[in-house]
Amino acid sequence: MLKKTERIKKSELISLVLSKGQSWRSADFILKYLDSNLGTSLFTVIVPKKLFKTVVQKNKYRRRGMSLLAKRKDQQKKDRLLLLLPGPNFLKAKFADLEKELNRFFKQL
Repeated sequence: MLKKTERIKKSELISLVLSKGQSWRSADFILKYLDSNLGTSLFTVIVPKKLFKTVVQKNKYRRRGMSLLAKRKDQQKKDRLLLLLPGPNFLKAKFADLEKELNRFFKQL
């Protein structure tokens, strides 16, 4: 799990990344990122209500996304704001496959 100091908490930062950030797509999720000058990289997972009907499911996949990001947070070369947006295939994908996709993203940066 990510520490509180490593998470994006302010909705202004989230909307900034959503509007001005670059995106990277995979079959399972979308990553939106924006270079920042905050001195550290910040992460968050946004889980849409349309995909997950119950709060239990929503929290499960939010925690799953956070643990994916927590394992890869040290691979960041720059200070960035990073959002992970799970897609419909995120439900069916194995954790190892999601890790491979995220590794591919970090290698491209």
